Amino acid sequence: MNDPAKKALVRPGRPSFYTFFFTLNFNPNYSEEYGPDNWKIAVNNLNFRKSLFHGLNRTAVMLTHEPFDPQNRMLNTITPFNFVGATDGDFTELPGLEKFTNTESFNADLANDFKAKAMSELEGIVTFPVQVVVPYNTGSSANADRAQVLEQQLETLLGKEYIDVVILPYPPTGYLNETRRAGNYSLQEVNWGPDYADPQAYTDPFHRGGNYNFPEYTTEVDENGLNKFDVYESMVEAAKAEVLDNDLRYNMFADAEGYMIENAWLIPFSTGGGGYVSSKLNPFDGPFSPFGVAGLRWKGQKVMDQPMSTEVYYQLREEWEQNRELALKNAKEN
Repeated sequence: MNDPAKKALVRPGRPSFYTFFFTLNFNPNYSEEYGPDNWKIAVNNLNFRKSLFHGLNRTAVMLTHEPFDPQNRMLNTITPFNFVGATDGDFTELPGLEKFTNTESFNADLANDFKAKAMSELEGIVTFPVQVVVPYNTGSSANADRAQVLEQQLETLLGKEYIDVVILPYPPTGYLNETRRAGNYSLQEVNWGPDYADPQAYTDPFHRGGNYNFPEYTTEVDENGLNKFDVYESMVEAAKAEVLDNDLRYNMFADAEGYMIENAWLIPFSTGGGGYVSSKLNPFDGPFSPFGVAGLRWKGQKVMDQPMSTEVYYQLREEWEQNRELALKNAKEN
């Protein structure tokens, strides 16, 4: 990237429809030395969760992935942009998700406001600092870098009197079985990818009996005295039951995802893919699908004289997105 001649020969890799997010675990299952019972009380406090939600500087963390253009992969929702569209626009721009899509979650002032509220509400109930167990996969040095950035950034912003981020290394072999699936974490970067083109696909990790963040173990209730996971579950089941009106179905799923993000059960982070490519193929010429193997087919591809540059890539991507939006709109009208 520092060589003008070589820089002109590379372009960003196209982001995938895998999404990455940080989950907060409601059923901690780790060593007593890290205070799992203490964490369980803290994580059931909305202000505590929101202090982490707004306190995590996602761009700083992303720089360990993508130092040149971190925004290329940043994502403010669980369902990514361009996955499915409704008559009123992309799924991520529907009313239930619009405010998250268009707002950066990191906000130092808000984070400290929520911290103050959490400390007041939890005084005498939990022991501060709350230990936050964050495992990472030692299969990549970038994972270690990312964990260290997360630890330093959160502790610096929120204060070591409030949280103690404990990063723990685990080998690649059996990593998920030892950490996420076992509930052996407080906060962990995880990912999910769709199997079919419907927003229901992105609700699959968050069901009762799953092995992501175990939300059915939350003890928190809403203003009506209803368990918050029961509320979320009923929203998802109602959306699944709507099979005739896609626009209504999508709005119901957007409301359910927005409810989960609003309650800070997780922190959206990024898409998969990315990186850099040197290629004489135009990635917007071939078949497209947000799932499956369509993107691996050669149909419609043309070999260019020169590799595509970053500038041309972003220009063509914008044109492709506009044309896709128009095509989807025409298809719905017809």
